[in-house]
Amino acid sequence: MFDRFALPLKFRKSQELEQRRGVAEFSSSGSLRLINCIPVTPDMPEEPSTPARSKKKERSSGTVVAMTVLLIASCTLAGWFYHRSTLEQASQDENSPASVVSVLHLDSFVVNLSGDGGTGYLRVGIDLGLGIELKEGASRAPYIGELRDTILTVLGTRTVEELLTPDGKAKLRSDILQAIQTRMPEIHCHEVYYTEFLVQH
Repeated sequence: MFDRFALPLKFRKSQELEQRRGVAEFSSSGSLRLINCIPVTPDMPEEPSTPARSKKKERSSGTVVAMTVLLIASCTLAGWFYHRSTLEQASQDENSPASVVSVLHLDSFVVNLSGDGGTGYLRVGIDLGLGIELKEGASRAPYIGELRDTILTVLGTRTVEELLTPDGKAKLRSDILQAIQTRMPEIHCHEVYYTEFLVQH
């Protein structure tokens, strides 16, 4: 019996290598058999270390978060553009002139006018652009009397000097339209047209 650890180092390494590879012997029958054969497995690739897996997981999580933020920002921006376009369209609809469906012809008006240089008179023909369809005989409708009274009330507040200027004529048109819309909103009056305009003083 000898001490294994007392053998020379080179011999011990040789012995260990033989044990790993196995010792081949021939049996009495002539067949080859392996004694103390230890299978040698090929080197397997080492699994990535825990810090490497953590870094990879962090990069993946960061990508998901970035994509989520980008998606939310895109949806928010699209909603903002849609809301803005809707408001702009609504504003354009409000500012656009209302469509005139029919025109109501009125007989000419003659009124006396006062002024610094004396009295005068106004002869004016007016047609109204309405947003409703007119039935036959509309010129004899019950509201015609109310319409004429409304217009005559506005005409009676003017002076000769006012109606001799373009601004005075434009203001008269605007005041007539506003008076009709306030007193008779059901006829949907959108425009006032002058068919004749004569001031004498």
